[in-house]
Amino acid sequence: MSYNTGTGVYTPAAGATTATAGQTIASATWNAIHSDLSTALTTLGEAMIPVLSSIGIRNTYYSTAPVVVNFAASSSDAATFTIALPTGITTYRLESMRVYGAGGNLNSVVVSLYTAASGGGTAVIGSTTLTVNTSLPNTNNSAQLINPSLGNIMWNAGQLFLHITSSTATSNTATVSLRYEPGF
Repeated sequence: MSYNTGTGVYTPAAGATTATAGQTIASATWNAIHSDLSTALTTLGEAMIPVLSSIGIRNTYYSTAPVVVNFAASSSDAATFTIALPTGITTYRLESMRVYGAGGNLNSVVVSLYTAASGGGTAVIGSTTLTVNTSLPNTNNSAQLINPSLGNIMWNAGQLFLHITSSTATSNTATVSLRYEPGF
């Protein structure tokens, strides 16, 4: 590799700086250049996260992939969210759960978010009644932001489980995602 992660020094791959206009660069050289740049940028990015955080530049929130959830099932897990963290980071603070794009009225649905399946582990978000009843934008109750019950806790659970306590008993769906901040 031409990039030294320990010293931060980049040495161009052989043939990378000697090419002339119109000359074809060998694919192995081209691949080496991109591999080295990828390593350099990843290392730089990971190294800058604690620095930016220490000077007050945070806002490094992550979101889980949005999941379309069927809220008809009662007393069951409706979705599992995997928490992806940067290399070397093992904790995070849950900022919110977002519910939006309802296919029907979810006003009577009660949900919780746990650190283990089947309502086990610790309740990150306690029993909360949903107010989402439409998917129309610019309309009241087209989305709901749910803050965690225990907002000042750093978590290390690799997955969080959305549990339905009480359902609508009809096949109403909505999209759910989590927003979290890695513990730098």
